[in-house]
Amino acid sequence: MFFVANVQAGFGPFINAYLTSVAWTQVEIGIVLSIIVPPFWVHSDPDSVRAGVGATTVRRLLLQLARDLKSTPTRQILRERTGAGIAIADRRLRVDAAESLVTVRLRPAGGPLPAAAAQRFEQELLASLKMRDGRFSYEAPLPGELAAGPLQVLVGTLTGGVASATLQFGGGAAQ
Repeated sequence: MFFVANVQAGFGPFINAYLTSVAWTQVEIGIVLSIIVPPFWVHSDPDSVRAGVGATTVRRLLLQLARDLKSTPTRQILRERTGAGIAIADRRLRVDAAESLVTVRLRPAGGPLPAAAAQRFEQELLASLKMRDGRFSYEAPLPGELAAGPLQVLVGTLTGGVASATLQFGGGAAQ
């Protein structure tokens, strides 16, 4: 505790004066000082310090992963390696696949769709094939018989691959 107090009391004003002289803003200086003297150092209990360091490390790792997943190159790599992307918008099912689809199944939580509605939907979705950027794109309206609730969508590809997604369907649009 004594060392941290010395660092804050002795080092803080010095670094503050120096950084101000080289045109740093008070916000930037505050960020630097908060990094140099992290809040978890003020605990005297070793277990509290370990917990603080662990929580900070995990949080920083998760933030770094989230930032990486948002980057354009990472999204492109994931898109290329993903068998199929499945989404619902405006009561329409959209599938973006690396391979041609041969089958589609909807499994609503409330029980199966009538066979005729399921078959009609599958035919309409498979017939909607369009090529976009070297990928197979499909889109069709969801059956009117589909009730609100969880919906599992399974798609099968020409080479035997399977992709699935469970979405919350609200009747008017997926959430």
